[in-house]
Amino acid sequence: MNREVVVTGAGALTPLGATLAETRAAFLAGRRGIGPCRAFDASPFASADAGEVPGFDPRDHFRATKALKVADRRSRLAVAAASMALASAGWHAETGDRLGVLVGTSTFDLQMAKLAAAVFPDAARATQEIPFFAERALSGVTPLWLLTVLPNMASSHVGMQLSASGPNSTIMSDAAAGLQAIGEAADWIRRGECDAALAGGADTIVTPAAFAAAAQDGRGVPPAEGAAMLMLEDAESAGRRGAPVAGRVRGYATATGACAESRAIGAALRESGWTARDIDGVCGPDVDRIDGFDPGARRLSIVAAMGDTVAAASPAALAIALGGGFGTRVLCVAPAGIGPAAALAIEMVTQLP
Repeated sequence: MNREVVVTGAGALTPLGATLAETRAAFLAGRRGIGPCRAFDASPFASADAGEVPGFDPRDHFRATKALKVADRRSRLAVAAASMALASAGWHAETGDRLGVLVGTSTFDLQMAKLAAAVFPDAARATQEIPFFAERALSGVTPLWLLTVLPNMASSHVGMQLSASGPNSTIMSDAAAGLQAIGEAADWIRRGECDAALAGGADTIVTPAAFAAAAQDGRGVPPAEGAAMLMLEDAESAGRRGAPVAGRVRGYATATGACAESRAIGAALRESGWTARDIDGVCGPDVDRIDGFDPGARRLSIVAAMGDTVAAASPAALAIALGGGFGTRVLCVAPAGIGPAAALAIEMVTQLP
């Protein structure tokens, strides 16, 4: 079985806005979503700026608000973006086991402030003696702590809140994770493991540890947060329910090691049947530096506007491109960081509202 996969909806929350429409309008207007950090006092760091989602209330998106007790910021953003993607696709049926969920994330927040409070003033001892750490720290935090911070909880919450009981998984591979989630979910549909899937990335690195890391690496990119999810469907199933098709998935690849980015792009293009000169638009976190495409190809680079949303960056850029204005043949690229690179070729059909 090798079914055609189409994009029928998208949702996003970024530092530029709490919806995809707000994000796209702000991006095209040239606005930036970077400002003084509001989550905590970041003044001790060299830069106190961050990219935070404005005006976000997770209660608007959780069907069972009790789940918020065990949902961290990343999970809340993922559920909201997935809920928006489902609504964008006009999906009104009971979901069930034919709707899958695949979320990419770069990291997870161990809520170090809570752990530190549990062991202080014996923090030094806790770093050296595991039994002491287990006794002091784990007995000093809520029993729900682990359920909150596990990296697969974002995809779990999406599945539970949206009644998506199909295949459910998490990819944790740094910046490429969100784009890998979309590509792998498309493969689920091609193989017949499900008829539709909510796939994308969610991250929040607005934490003291991320500020410290940003100061050390010297890149000057502020820590940020965001989520972007696409609704992928089998083309025949989407046609039967009359869903508007925004795009068709034509090629996907991921690669690690030397020249990972170039190899991922080349493999995705070969699968699509396109050449680099056929590409109308290139989107992703920071694609201005990528060479080999037609000089007229439009570039959609979002890092300068949104900061380091990590795994959510490529899906967010792709969601913006699905609104139109970047040509028919669009390639989304997740450059390799400490993990792999990924590339996804999308043929645009109609603009997402």
